[in-house]
Amino acid sequence: MNLREKTFLRLLLLTCLSFGVLFLLTLAHTQKTLYRLETQQAQESLDRLGRVLALRLENLDTTCADWAAWDATYAFMADGNERYRQENLMEETFTTLRLGYLLFARPDGTLLYGKGFDRELDRPLPVPGTLRERLLPGGPLQDIPPGKSRRGLWVTPQGIYLVAARSILNSQFQGPSRGTLVMMRPLDASELRSISSEMGFPVSARPFSVGQPPVDFSFITSGFTSRTDTRLIVPVNDDTLSAYVLLKDLFGEVAVMAKVDLPRWIALQTRQTLLLHLLSILGAGILTVGCFLLGVERGILQRLRDLRDQVQRFDPNSPQSPSLGSAGDDEIAQVSRGVESLMEQARERGRSEQEQRDIMRQVLDQIRDMVLFCSLEGEVTFANEAFRRQVGGTRQQAAGRPIWNLVHPEDQETFREGLHRLLLGEPLEAPLSCRILTLRGPLRVAFLANLVRDRNGTPKEVALSARETDEGPRSLR
Repeated sequence: MNLREKTFLRLLLLTCLSFGVLFLLTLAHTQKTLYRLETQQAQESLDRLGRVLALRLENLDTTCADWAAWDATYAFMADGNERYRQENLMEETFTTLRLGYLLFARPDGTLLYGKGFDRELDRPLPVPGTLRERLLPGGPLQDIPPGKSRRGLWVTPQGIYLVAARSILNSQFQGPSRGTLVMMRPLDASELRSISSEMGFPVSARPFSVGQPPVDFSFITSGFTSRTDTRLIVPVNDDTLSAYVLLKDLFGEVAVMAKVDLPRWIALQTRQTLLLHLLSILGAGILTVGCFLLGVERGILQRLRDLRDQVQRFDPNSPQSPSLGSAGDDEIAQVSRGVESLMEQARERGRSEQEQRDIMRQVLDQIRDMVLFCSLEGEVTFANEAFRRQVGGTRQQAAGRPIWNLVHPEDQETFREGLHRLLLGEPLEAPLSCRILTLRGPLRVAFLANLVRDRNGTPKEVALSARETDEGPRSLR
């Protein structure tokens, strides 16, 4: 893996780690804020539902007051005349006033007139005994002070009702009271649709702790963990939030559980804003990393590659020094100047070694022994004048030839084994005797071989001195 790949990988990991930490921190903070805002929205919706129900009860109570403080009603409670029934108590009255029950009770609790009507099924309903019991003397619907009313919710086996009750007086609000007028409006599907349309959110209501609760409410009844809990807010899914509220009835008992389904607009908008925000941060991070990598590429990596290429092309024997771009005072320029200094030193050493080799070759050309040097692979690198006179060729022609080609084919194997032992570090007990191919034909000579090592002691090449066997070779040590 090169430096560019390492730099890119580290920056990528750092960016991903930073983005992940930022995402988690932002998500944790946003969740708390969302819960607080959604709870506040749900509480306001439940407050609004309470005001809507209170307004409908007030409207029903206003209608009840108009009927209860009316001379015609006052007279009807005295004589029960049929004309009042025919003119005011027909089925259209229930439809117009959206009533479920209309009750005229005397002070002793007996019903002068009581009727129920199912508007959805368009049929009369009998008055249940539970309603009659509430109208008995001493009950909550009797002995209502003049000008006062009793209104609220009432849960019956037939359903939930909005109830308004007033004492029956004359048109001057004077008595004595001739009984109680009770108007009951069902909180049925039609009424709930009307309330939902007014609020802009779906609203539903069910009796609380009366029989087996419906499926959509049963799972939530356990959420009210104490008797003082009256509200509960539950996220249904990513799109909907349900707010529950317990409502007291006309008699002061918790009897109704209402639910408002709210769209989670705040959560949706927040998620979109958060996603856009995080994508913006990610885009800015990628752009920053890209600009940083471009700066690193041009300001560092490219200069390092140029420095590497110049060093790879460096030839200590070349008289021309390459330019390493050492202008400036940053770290790379300092490294370039250091490398240039080392290269110049290497060039000086190379020139010194070359001069020494030239002097050595001049000396070797003056002696009459045959001397040659070969690489560790057996390639001739130098042959002196005495050797060239024997085998022929110029200095340039002698260099680069495999030494095996200079040895008689019958003696090549023995010669190879000797050189191999020398390269393995085994001392040669006697000179290598073999025949070489000369211009006059095969000539038997004795080679004295030595390893030439560099400053570090590493074998560099092999030096060979040869003389005809009747004279014997001289040592080159």
